Amino acid sequence: MIQRSTYSEQVVEYLKDKILNGEIQSGQRIKESVVAAELQISRAPVREALLELMREGIVVSRPQVGKSVVSLTAKQILDSYVLGGVLEGFGIAQTINQFSEGDFARLTEIVEKMGEIAAGSRDLNELTRLDHEFHNTLFDKVDNELLVEFSQRSSRRVTHFLLSHHLKALYAPETIYRRHKALLEVLKTGDGMAIEQHMRHHYRETGELMAQYGSDVFSG
Repeated sequence: MIQRSTYSEQVVEYLKDKILNGEIQSGQRIKESVVAAELQISRAPVREALLELMREGIVVSRPQVGKSVVSLTAKQILDSYVLGGVLEGFGIAQTINQFSEGDFARLTEIVEKMGEIAAGSRDLNELTRLDHEFHNTLFDKVDNELLVEFSQRSSRRVTHFLLSHHLKALYAPETIYRRHKALLEVLKTGDGMAIEQHMRHHYRETGELMAQYGSDVFSG
């Protein structure tokens, strides 16, 4: 049972958690009546939540089918990661001089937490959350609305979000930690060109691996 306040916002988070954990898969239909029954609420806030997820590009609606989680082909996945790397690399390179000691301390804290998980708890859900937090922190300084929007609608919000539960099959926790530690070291140099190059590689590498989960090639 969820709280009575901000129903639709809570439904958005509820559905995102299910998608993030892989409980709701790409291409899977989401029925308003089922979600409403699960949460013991009316269908209206569920409908509002699904409309918000459609605005974010996570849910699509098709005639005679209804609403479902967006399904992406292998090429769409790779293309979105490549675009994400270009956009995020450019955005961060343009704003790296605005990062304070506190910003780098926060990024360092996130990476250290990744290292702790890799060494001990193996809490992959928390590792995924930290990965999102790391990249969201990097993007906080970017004030180009179009760049932010396009980036969010490509890998940052849609593809990486939809497929993040597959990370455990692609990267060991230690590898996720080391990749972000290496990225942090490049960021600390303040070298815009090196940052762009590294970020593009960071995203393309993941995109090439994630492409195997495209709707046209993945049968699992």
